Amino acid sequence: MSDSQATQLETVMNAIRALTFIVFAVATVSLTFAAEAATQPASQPTTRPAAAERLAKLIEAVKDADSPSAAMSAYARGCGIDRLNADLQNAYMRKMLTFGLPKIGYYAARVLVSSQPDNGMAWGLVGYVHGRRGEIDKAFNVTIRAAALAPDDPSIMHNAGQLVAWYENELLPPKPPDVIRRILERVRPKLAKNADFVKAYNQMAGAYAKQAAVTAELSERLVVAATQVEQQRDEAQAIDIQLRAISDEIDYRNSVIQSLYEELYAYTVHVIQTPDGVEYVRVPSSGRHRAEIRARIRAEERAIDELEIEARKLRRQGQLVLVNLARAQQSLQLVQTQLDSLGAQAQRTFRWDPPAVDGKVTDELERFPLVSHGRPALVKGPEDEANEQLAMARLYIRNSMKDKAIAILQELIVKHKTTEAAAEAKIVLATLRRSE
Repeated sequence: MSDSQATQLETVMNAIRALTFIVFAVATVSLTFAAEAATQPASQPTTRPAAAERLAKLIEAVKDADSPSAAMSAYARGCGIDRLNADLQNAYMRKMLTFGLPKIGYYAARVLVSSQPDNGMAWGLVGYVHGRRGEIDKAFNVTIRAAALAPDDPSIMHNAGQLVAWYENELLPPKPPDVIRRILERVRPKLAKNADFVKAYNQMAGAYAKQAAVTAELSERLVVAATQVEQQRDEAQAIDIQLRAISDEIDYRNSVIQSLYEELYAYTVHVIQTPDGVEYVRVPSSGRHRAEIRARIRAEERAIDELEIEARKLRRQGQLVLVNLARAQQSLQLVQTQLDSLGAQAQRTFRWDPPAVDGKVTDELERFPLVSHGRPALVKGPEDEANEQLAMARLYIRNSMKDKAIAILQELIVKHKTTEAAAEAKIVLATLRRSE
């Protein structure tokens, strides 16, 4: 081997040894880092515990709120962190029930029946709202679930009692889903032992019994009124027929009188042949014949007078019959209206109670209460403000106001760039710009 070849071979061997050393060093460092990582606890993102802590404080703020506005403010900020959090929704629902504002807590109840299907209070609130809306079928299905889950709630038992009575006494009962029928069959014996359920059931069943009695009475009155209307109508038609016959007879007798007058003044024409030619001689009827005609005319006129007197009597009688017919028709309409309104009256006998909170039932307020001056002290941090801005931007997006949404998102990203909401805002902003 020449000196040049030996030099080249040595160079190649040195390169191989250097490469092997580098690979070995990298592997050693990697294994060292892996070992250290295995012996140390895994690190968590610093923002998650902070968000959970803020949410916990907001839930406590909802519970401690002394006014609906304060509770709603804390609830809205909590939804900005996690709108599906069961503890948040449950606290807000209960608070709104204690304030007498069950309809405001309805959304929270809807979320809870999906995330916590064993929450009897949530099912009870959903059933209450359906009942207040007049959606009896939906109220029945939901309240039966609530009764099975919350048998100690007096409001739910009251609502269930009247709904079961409605279901069992309605002439055309609804057809609930099979799962609801099975639940009712399972809990019906227990419900029959609950005092609140039994009281509401008996009241509604009694209302149905009273309704049936009134319906029977009104039905009889309806038949009587309808019969009277038919009688008066038949009598009016009979009088009309008689008046038409009298009118026709009067017209006939007038035509007879006209013919008699023509005969009275008629002449008999005789043709006489004379040397001077033909002469026409008009000879009037005999006096006796004219007297007979006049007597017949007077007889016809007397008959017409009698017919007109009879017609006047019939017209007065017809007017009275028409008055009686109008009264009978009015009475018939009144009875029919009363009969038709029985269903609506039965609907109005429902009395809906919102679910109880800690055994206490708060009646629903007729209007939103005035804002009190006291409210829990909530210090807004950057994350809270960023979440509020993000929620506002999404509201503008849902209402097709992208320009305002983009402006809010840009301000959020600049002002609160280190928050989670800012990171999410960047994604939303990029999506909006791509859609343009």
